Amino acid sequence: EHFYVVGYSYGALIALEITKMLEKQGKRGSLVHIDGAPLFLKKLVIDQMPTTDADEAVQNVLLSGILRVVFPEEKVDVFTIMKENPTWEARVEKIIELAKDQYLYSTDYLRVMANCLFYRIKMVIDYKPNFKDVIKSSITLIRPNEISIVDVDEDYGLKKLTSGVVSVKYVDGNHLTMLENSKLVQIINELDPALESNRSFKKHMAITD
Repeated sequence: EHFYVVGYSYGALIALEITKMLEKQGKRGSLVHIDGAPLFLKKLVIDQMPTTDADEAVQNVLLSGILRVVFPEEKVDVFTIMKENPTWEARVEKIIELAKDQYLYSTDYLRVMANCLFYRIKMVIDYKPNFKDVIKSSITLIRPNEISIVDVDEDYGLKKLTSGVVSVKYVDGNHLTMLENSKLVQIINELDPALESNRSFKKHMAITD
């Protein structure tokens, strides 16, 4: 059985682990990473930390980012929020309280978003790639032309994680806007072996006709 796994950003870590499990079941396939890879994500996160990757530093950066999104026209003191609310849960509830009069996001969404981001960032920091137990599948990395970090290999270090072929493709945009680029969808579809079989069949039928 041939599998085709696609992962975007943090999802690239999950896609890599899924691929490992599928290969251990004797399946073969290919993997697509959309602007994501273990070493790339770890560097992207750690570069945002002032001095350490401890919970306090992660929460500081994360809460500051959420406040900038929710209150783009205001300056809210994140240090005061953290000092007056000693736990992560209390800090999230304080953000929700402050955001009660804005209409962009529901309280449930803010709570889920904050918790998901926090635990995903911690997982990226704690994730340790196994360079001895590499996958066999080929990997295609799709990167945006607007780079997030400069000091990183073109393939985001993916050659260290597979014995298969690693190829890199580029689309216009940044980490977020690249998702709106129709070329991204085109590349994903072109790489899909199931769709390739359909295209080959249609081409064969066109020739025989």
